[in-house]
Amino acid sequence: MPVDSKLAMRAAETTLDHIHRNILNDVLDVCAKLEVDKLLSAHEITGSLDDGDNARQVAIILQVKQNTAQFDSKVKLYNNGSSEVVVNPSRINVYGRTADCIASPFTREYCYCKSNLSG
Repeated sequence: MPVDSKLAMRAAETTLDHIHRNILNDVLDVCAKLEVDKLLSAHEITGSLDDGDNARQVAIILQVKQNTAQFDSKVKLYNNGSSEVVVNPSRINVYGRTADCIASPFTREYCYCKSNLSG
């Protein structure tokens, strides 16, 4: 699947929405909202989804603008336009000290502290 396809971009936006609403929701006062920089890979996962022909499952690796963080994610895209992350996205590169503004080990891999933003 081309990384610039509408399905791949929909999966990327669904992933970041999931991160913001379900993981960073309580710390968005100190963690920046992440933005897609680019998709590094995208492919459709074939096989039974138990959804008949009503959904497609897409695996992506995306990179965000703020700190080049890379996340591996699997997203289910429904034909009716809705979508959902299948499991929490995983950070696949190191994050160093960009999340020093929070202590939670679970949240740190997703956080880019607003204090690191220039301007």
